[in-house]
This record gives sequence, C-alpha cells and structure tokens, in this order.
Amino acid sequence: FLGRLFPWDTQSLSVGTVRPDGVAPIRHTQSGVLRGSPRTVTLDYGPDGSVRTQVSPPPEEEDRAPVPEALSRQTRDPLSGVVELLLATLHGGGCQRTVPIYDGRRRYDMIFTDRGMTMVGMSRHSVFSGAARQCRVSHTPIAGYERTPRQPFWQRGGNREERPPVDLWIAPVEGAGPPLPVRLETDSGFGGVVVHLTAVRK
Repeated sequence: FLGRLFPWDTQSLSVGTVRPDGVAPIRHTQSGVLRGSPRTVTLDYGPDGSVRTQVSPPPEEEDRAPVPEALSRQTRDPLSGVVELLLATLHGGGCQRTVPIYDGRRRYDMIFTDRGMTMVGMSRHSVFSGAARQCRVSHTPIAGYERTPRQPFWQRGGNREERPPVDLWIAPVEGAGPPLPVRLETDSGFGGVVVHLTAVRK
C-alpha cells in the first residue's frame, strides 16, 4: 500500500576502515528509483577529509543548491555514521553524540541522544526481544535542501525543519557480532512507522 503512495527503492554500500578514533569511509555508493526516476550517488573520500561527489540527477535539476566543498569535509556518509555509533556502543559508550552527515545531496547533522536501556518486547515481526539501548536521533539541516520543499514521506507539513525524531533501539544479536539496530520508530506524513529486525546473516 505504501509502495503505491510513495514508490521508492534504494541500495546503499559503504566501504571504509575502522580506526581507534572512529570510522574512516573510503567510498559510498547509492542507487535507487524515486517516483519512477533513477538516482545515483558516489562519494570518494580523500585522506585529508575531502569528498569527491558524483550525483545524478545534479542539484540544479532538483531546485537545490550544491553543498559547498567546505561543508562536506570531515563528514560521514549515512551508513558510516550509523556504524560509528554501533561501534561506540560495542566498546561501552552510550549514543550521546553528533555526527556530521553528507549524503551527496544534503549536509545535515544527526544528533543522537542516549535514552538508556529499555526492553523490546516479543513480536512475530522481529527476531529480537530483550534489553536494548534506546537512542533518539534528531536531524539538523545545514545545506543542499530543495528551495521549495515538497511533502516527502519522512517530513511533516512540507517543512524540512519539522522532520520528526527517530527512536532507535540497539542491542547485540546472538551470532551477529557487534550490536545492531533491532527496532526503529518514527512518525511520517502517513502516520506512525515501525521497523523491525527480521533476519541476520553473516
């Protein structure tokens, strides 16, 4: 049903290294289809923190200004930003942190707030139940947004400042290695959204 209202498909891949001071992305690629139009992003990271960007369609065709190079430096792609958070919880840290994100089109901050340990109940939709660390993720827009915002799925009222926070539960899953996101809850233009962890494959 939602697929008919908001047709969207995407595949993302991040390659990088894990260092004592965090994640160092090397390349991030994303390809997908939004409302019937193909979209691609490739981000290549230099050792000095610079980011070389290839994006289609270009920003000018989407009524958005390109993100200035100075704002993309020393950032993470969205997947690397989440992995950095997961590794911090693996080493006993909480999720209280701000991660600078550049996804090839937009520059924003993901602000993680630690809400402590809570219980995730059993569900026929999920492979996980038990104690998990709850993190609230807020979004601060910085650059690269459409000049005339539309009403996308993840926003309220067409205003980019009103994107609702996301509650994310993180926990170790037996046989899966580091902690993983096991549940996600947020609001959307169509109502509440809940995402479950349905499988783990090594």
